[in-house]
Amino acid sequence: MTDIDQPTNVTGGQVATIRLIDVGDGICVPGFTLYFEKANGTFTRAKANDRGVLNISRLKNVNDTAIMSDAISLNNSTSVKLADINEDRMFITIHNKHNTARVWLKLQAASIDDDKKGIIISPDDGWTMPVDNIYIGEISAIAASDSPDVYVTEY
Repeated sequence: MTDIDQPTNVTGGQVATIRLIDVGDGICVPGFTLYFEKANGTFTRAKANDRGVLNISRLKNVNDTAIMSDAISLNNSTSVKLADINEDRMFITIHNKHNTARVWLKLQAASIDDDKKGIIISPDDGWTMPVDNIYIGEISAIAASDSPDVYVTEY
């Protein structure tokens, strides 16, 4: 059983009061979907799979285009910020354009340290964030050697 009140207009979007009645072991009707709209127009949803388990995922990208960076030059002594904190991040990929230097990708602010640690990106290769585990914090990198350029695509 689900009790849903009528949406109420509030600053920033629509709000519905929802009360779910537990049907045992936290399982709901297969296919049941809850949609949550953020003030910026993006949606988050919770949808029950065929076993009645709710999964949380993002629903859509409302941007006209992805954000694609110009070349970001790295060095092997100082961490460089590649992407700002983005609570609405749905996708990000980083490409190491250099043909010999590896890049250490760090899921942390560049100001934290200049250590060579994190996710290694091989020469002329890239890394794409898994869409089922979105990191919304600042992303930085440092070169293992040389001065490679990296490119970031995000939405």
